[in-house]
Amino acid sequence: MTFGKSFSTHGLGSHSAGGSTADALIVCGDNLFIVNPGSKSISMFEIDHYNPIELKFIRAVDSHGDIPTSLACSTQLELLCVVNSGSANSVGCYSITTSGLHFLPHTLKHLGFILPSPISDNAFGTPSDLQFTKNLKYLVLSVKGNPPLSVPGLIATFPVLDGGHALGDIIRNEPVGIFPYSMSLIPKTVQGEQGFVFTDPGNLTPAYGLGLFELGRNGKIRPGSLVEIGIPGNIASCWSQFSPLTGNLYTTDSLGLLMTEFTVHVTLNGNLSATRVKQYEILGSPRDIVIIDIPNGEFMYILNPSVSNSSIRGIQVLKVNGPGNLVPRQTFVPPSDSITYQTGAPLSAYINGLGFYLCRK
Repeated sequence: MTFGKSFSTHGLGSHSAGGSTADALIVCGDNLFIVNPGSKSISMFEIDHYNPIELKFIRAVDSHGDIPTSLACSTQLELLCVVNSGSANSVGCYSITTSGLHFLPHTLKHLGFILPSPISDNAFGTPSDLQFTKNLKYLVLSVKGNPPLSVPGLIATFPVLDGGHALGDIIRNEPVGIFPYSMSLIPKTVQGEQGFVFTDPGNLTPAYGLGLFELGRNGKIRPGSLVEIGIPGNIASCWSQFSPLTGNLYTTDSLGLLMTEFTVHVTLNGNLSATRVKQYEILGSPRDIVIIDIPNGEFMYILNPSVSNSSIRGIQVLKVNGPGNLVPRQTFVPPSDSITYQTGAPLSAYINGLGFYLCRK
């Protein structure tokens, strides 16, 4: 990796753990979208597909809630959705146009969770991640539990109606795990092809770490499909990504300094399970994962805020050679002076969100 450029998001971030979630930044089509949890807004940039380090700021729009934390996008529906935390917690969606994001009022759904603004550092009970199902019929939301109050986690869904111009009422599932965090679509499932994995740091013990479930056609978790798996050494397993090359799932633990590789199994009757393949030590504070398949191989990029060591604060690069075979290639540390000069702020330990865009030559 080499440094390109840095840009202001035209919004404010957050130094609260409650504002640190999955999919705070996503690339969708030729656009980049970013939440600004400190200013209740979402920023949109257009990407020049011949020179992608040139980002054109389009505009920032109101998130219609207190603290926007996670995004989901569909190029097919030309739709971007956001979940807000804080006291005005909600889900809402926007149509994506060349002139910017346009709010769709019939998609606004108030969640009704009793949460403070600003969010405390423990993030108990806050929304986590947002994903579309493969068939685009549902929007799926993960919500953290509140362990001190013995409140479990939640997976909720919203029917996508009228081509994405409206959302149906929230569908609440049975309790799921303790602290559901990020979600990833399972590439291949049998019944309905709507399988998901979710990370779950739980109560910071090896008894938790990963969960799997499959959604039925009614938007509810199919009975008997929920599986929860412990990860040895788990403290804060919060992010995950599948590899196109190996088909395996990789999770990162920002406090345990671990990456864990799993093979996810799907039986002919649709039952889900996962087998641990290998664990890797990752120094710093490994968080978001992006895996890119390019002509000279498949590479994994890990965002590393590295709270304790600014000398490795940036992105770690590993080559994916096959199952159980990750080879470190680079620790990329962006030049702090250039970032401060271009944006007015230094690179800090509160960086959040990672995405990729493949340019067309």
